Amino acid sequence: MALNRVLVAGVWALAVGGMYYWSRERGLFRQMFTWRKQGRVLVASLAAVALHVVDNIVMATIANESLGPQALGEHAFFVGLYGPVDGSVVFLLQGLYYLFEASIVVFMIGLFQRAGDQWFGRTYLPWGGIGLALTWGALHYLMHPTLEVVVLPLAMGIVYVLGRRHVVPVLLAVFLVFVV
Repeated sequence: MALNRVLVAGVWALAVGGMYYWSRERGLFRQMFTWRKQGRVLVASLAAVALHVVDNIVMATIANESLGPQALGEHAFFVGLYGPVDGSVVFLLQGLYYLFEASIVVFMIGLFQRAGDQWFGRTYLPWGGIGLALTWGALHYLMHPTLEVVVLPLAMGIVYVLGRRHVVPVLLAVFLVFVV
């Protein structure tokens, strides 16, 4: 399991590095992302995470799923499976995996938004969230069919548009959704 997590995290890391390099070389990186601090994007990010928490509460109520944060459940699972030391190492690798996956998700949002802006000219629509919902969300829906895996990408796209392409709160919100 640890080797699997290292390999998957390594692939994600290469993908993030490749996406960063590719977008920077073409001048897209600055067009896709900004770094200004804005209160409203932080509020929108927290609202997206709150949506995920509400979904967790609903699923815990109707489907007897765990109400605790996903990260704690994963840690307990890995420790139970591999022991305290090896399980904790696998858990840390899982966290690294989530960080890289969140980075790829944010790149996807930025690229889909840029494409939608250019193709349709309506920059206020969350093209990044729509594209993410139709790709990443749809694939996750096939594995875990809940409405959340389609709605959350839309929420992340809205956070991205509301924040005028501010990357840090979107990355933070996506990462928190993965571990909460």
